[in-house]
Amino acid sequence: MRGVRKPPEEWIDQQVVVSFPSPQSAQLVARLDGISDWGVTLTPIRFSGEGQVETSVVYPSGFYSWDRIGSIRLAHEDERI
Repeated sequence: MRGVRKPPEEWIDQQVVVSFPSPQSAQLVARLDGISDWGVTLTPIRFSGEGQVETSVVYPSGFYSWDRIGSIRLAHEDERI
């Protein structure tokens, strides 16, 4: 886990905001389905990046390794769907 702290187990089944290390500052609102030492399993809900918000998600559901994630946190109330 390159600088990303593993989220607590209490976050499972809650909405999180995941940012990806990219020049476009891409963020994904997703349901956190699982956590392991290797990464997280997510169900994407909404993507934002490159100055736009997409409700039709461009990221697939599934496993994301820690090296693909810049940061992860619980979604604030106004970010949840």
